[in-house]
Amino acid sequence: MTKISSEIANDQQYEPRDAFEADVRRMLKALLPRKKRAELAAALTDILDNEPARRITKAQLDNFVAEGKCQPRLPLSVAKALCQLIGHRSLTRYLNTEEELALIAIGEHARANRKLLTQIATPKVKACRH
Repeated sequence: MTKISSEIANDQQYEPRDAFEADVRRMLKALLPRKKRAELAAALTDILDNEPARRITKAQLDNFVAEGKCQPRLPLSVAKALCQLIGHRSLTRYLNTEEELALIAIGEHARANRKLLTQIATPKVKACRH
């Protein structure tokens, strides 16, 4: 077994993260105000209450946001709950493909125009005169 030089080991420790992870951390930093993270952590713990031993702390949120960290990463189960809690879709939308985003846009447009769609889809029956 050969020894790895400390220079190589140090280089590997500080290898830059991928752009995807960096983008997620920047989004989280923008979405999670530092002063409210303790409250958000407590609310997330309540939301994830059905998962045993799933306690979210302010320190964990800080680590998920920290751009200089490689670990820990935000678990997707927490990301989903976090998006529901803060009412912002940017993170979940970032995880979707272009096709999925187009389908979401179509669905939102349909929901916004539900009354018009119902009128178009409902056949009009004319009264018959005898």
